[in-house]
Formats: sequence, structure tokens, C-alpha cells
Amino acid sequence: MIINKNKRLYIYLFCVFTLFISLILGENSSGGSKLDSIITQQFVENFNYGFLIGLDYFISTNQIHSPIFYFLVSKSILIFGNYLSSILYLLISSLIPLLFYKILKKKFLNSKNKNSLFAISLIIFLSPYFRSSSVWLTNDNFALLFILISFYFLVCSHVKLQNRTYYYFFSILFLIIGSYIRQNYSFLFIFYVIKGFEILNNKTMLYLLFCTFLLSLPAFFYIEKIFSMGSNLSLMRPNYLNNLFIYLSIISFYFFPFFFAENNKHKYKNLIFNQKKISFLFSIIIILLFYLNDSEKLIFGGGVFLKLSEITQLSYILLLGSVLGIFLTTYYYKSIKNLLPLILIFFSFPFPTLFQKYFDPILIIVLLILSGSKIINKNLKENNFNIYFLFFYFLGFLIASNYYYLNN
Repeated sequence: MIINKNKRLYIYLFCVFTLFISLILGENSSGGSKLDSIITQQFVENFNYGFLIGLDYFISTNQIHSPIFYFLVSKSILIFGNYLSSILYLLISSLIPLLFYKILKKKFLNSKNKNSLFAISLIIFLSPYFRSSSVWLTNDNFALLFILISFYFLVCSHVKLQNRTYYYFFSILFLIIGSYIRQNYSFLFIFYVIKGFEILNNKTMLYLLFCTFLLSLPAFFYIEKIFSMGSNLSLMRPNYLNNLFIYLSIISFYFFPFFFAENNKHKYKNLIFNQKKISFLFSIIIILLFYLNDSEKLIFGGGVFLKLSEITQLSYILLLGSVLGIFLTTYYYKSIKNLLPLILIFFSFPFPTLFQKYFDPILIIVLLILSGSKIINKNLKENNFNIYFLFFYFLGFLIASNYYYLNN
């Protein structure tokens, strides 16, 4: 089926229109966005009295994330009012799938079917967390927008032979901006530095690193202010061992549809046998850790597999999800270097509790854009995915999320 530019525009606008319907209905399919919006309203209101007053109040309430977004929202409401600010944020959020498509096109210039890349980009509209953030004005989408702009320039710095320094600098710049809104993205800087040394000479990289340091100084001053005010950082006490189970199960939830949609008759054989030794070893380790830990001390957060475990009262469902995550990860990635973005995302949430909203839709985006997986890249270039399966899988997730939270 051939979809020209006009048809793609109409489809995209229809998807944006569904966000307006969600705004009218107050969609809260993520389960927590509405509550987050209510809780953070106090920060928005205090910034109306001045930046320093709002900042002091923000820190005094032991908040560990960035206050920048709430300051910007307070100014937006003062200028446009609540209703227009909500519409403006929804329109800003709607740029995320569009940017995602632009990056996919840039990275896969020789793709056999641009329509498939366009269809994959629309999956973002099916994310409960993306939609809920759009409706309830949480900082997730705003940060993700700048991160995607950063990804765009990073991809340009690799596919273009000229002006690489220019593109790489702006990739770093927008990564920093995104990190000022949600600081967890700052962990990706390690990945950017490694990529920078691969495409630029050492002298240029050292200069850019110095510029990065200067741009990051306000963040260091903010951290110093947090400690000087005696803020309680007890929330930043991660249990990475326990969190690993949740993270692997969430990875399996997002990797599985791409694996299942892959038009490759040998994929099951490759999943089990080519990765047999590595997958078996890690799976045994995970199983042992799961049962050796005192289950009463395990602190889990969210995730589909955890919810299924709770609903069915079958704890091994979470374990199966974690093991599946190991198999799929070793199927798509052959080296630690290629896995680095996923590892950094895991460590970027140093909390005792993980929620699926932290990783949606960024895991999909990282898998398809920053992925060093030859299998993923080949499938995208050769249009080797069953788009209908991907679409209905994530549509089913959106419907199930709405149903679950409307009845709980």
C-alpha cells in the first residue's frame, strides 16, 4: 500500500486529534499522571511568587528531580491561562512522534519502505504514558522532545560526512537541555562521549567537553544548594539487584513485539540456540537470585508482568518476564558496547522502586535509534516487520491500561 505525503499528514493529524479527545475525557491510562499533576501543582503555584521562592520551596519538600519544568509551566499559565497552556503542551507533545519519524528516515536513508517507518513512529501515539503526560502536563514529554532533537543531531553527525562537529555539538546541547528537565537523561552523556571520540578528533572532543562542563555548571550549583539546605535524599537509595527483575521484564515487554513481528523463519532457532550458552547462564543466575532473596524484602515497582503476577497471584510470571528479557537482549545485542544505552537507562533511575512509566516510550526509541543491533537495523532497512502486529500489540496495551485504571 502506497501512502503519499498528504495521506501521511492526514493520518498524523488524526492521531493528534485523538489527543484532544483524551484531553477532554481526562485520560489517565498511565495510572499516575493525574496524581503527579495534582501533587506538582503546589510547585507551579510557588514559582508564581518568584523563581528563588519557588526553588527554595521545591527543595524544602525534598524533591530530587529538576524544578525547571514547573517554573516554565507557571509562566505559561500566567501568560496563557490553564486551558490554553494545556492545549499548547498537547501540541508540543504531538511533535514527538513526528520527530521520531524524521530520525528514522535520517538513520535509514536506504529503507525500502518509508511508510513502514512512518507507521512505526505512530506507535508513540499508542503509549499510555505519552498520552497521559500530554493530557496532565507532566514533564516526561517535554524532556523527551529535547532528547529526540538531540538524537536527530547525533544521527546526523554519523550519516553526514561534513559539519560533523556542528551536528555533534547540537546533539550534546539538546541532551543537556533535556537533562535539565529530567536529569536521568544525563547518564546518556557517557554514550555520547564514546560516540564523539569515534567521529571527531581528540582536540575537538576536548574543546566540546569543556563547553559541556560550562553548560552544566548551573546543575552543579543546584546540587550544592540541595545539600546546603539539608534536603532528605532517602529516595535515592536504589536496590539495583531487585530493580533488575523489573527492568528485564519491562525490556521483554517492549522487545517481544518487535521479535514476534520479525519476518524471519529462523528467529526462534536463533533466539534459543545461537544464544544458548549466554542466555542459559544468565537465566540460571536470575532464577537463583530471585529465589535466594528474601521475598518480603523485595521492593518492586510497576510493569505489565508485575501487574499480571499480582492479578493472577502467580509470582513466577514476573520471573518468566525477566528471563525472556535476557533471551531477547542477547538475541538483539552481541556486545556490551551496543548494550550501553540500555545499561545507562537502567542506572539512571537510582530509586528503590521502578515504574514502567520511566521507560515508556524511551525504550522503543532507543531500541530503534541508538540501537547497535544489526538485526534491528537490518529489519528496519528491509521493511522486515509485520506492522499490523506491532500496531495491534501496542493498541491492545493502551486499551488494557485504560480499562485497568478505570476499574481500580
